[in-house]
Amino acid sequence: MRPSRLDYSRLNTLLEERSWHQANLETLVLLLNASHARGSFWIRINEVDRIPATTLRLIDRLWVNNSHGHFGFSVQGRILSDLSAPEYYEPHTWGQFADLVGWRKQGIWIDYCDLNLALDAPTGHLPRIDPMGKHYPGISYIWLLGALRRKLIPISTKPTTDEANNPDK
Repeated sequence: MRPSRLDYSRLNTLLEERSWHQANLETLVLLLNASHARGSFWIRINEVDRIPATTLRLIDRLWVNNSHGHFGFSVQGRILSDLSAPEYYEPHTWGQFADLVGWRKQGIWIDYCDLNLALDAPTGHLPRIDPMGKHYPGISYIWLLGALRRKLIPISTKPTTDEANNPDK
């Protein structure tokens, strides 16, 4: 059975309006739907492989374009690459990443509700799709980001005509 097509228009509108909190939540909804995660508010690592790369590219492009290159998965991916971060969780490197994007302050993870939801946030601060996160919200997300990163390596390339016409393939 072919999955239903995703509608990115709400995310685009929220990002155009700079409604960063709502855009973060809509990003989570789109990724949950794309991964076919059921009965959950979180995407498990094994579900990341179900998310089409084109879906990630489209979501990322909306974030990058509407934030003038300040936010997006690819922005976060570049920061990770600059740190030579491994694909797996390694506390020191991921802690550096969290410090750079503002998810930790003075070595302490900040809760989702304390994120800076404005363009003056550190580069790569958003999206962070763990709205239920407490105490160590970033650790959960960086596991997911590490898995997403493998799919995002070619993200700077434009989707093929077939991908553009069938984004949920």
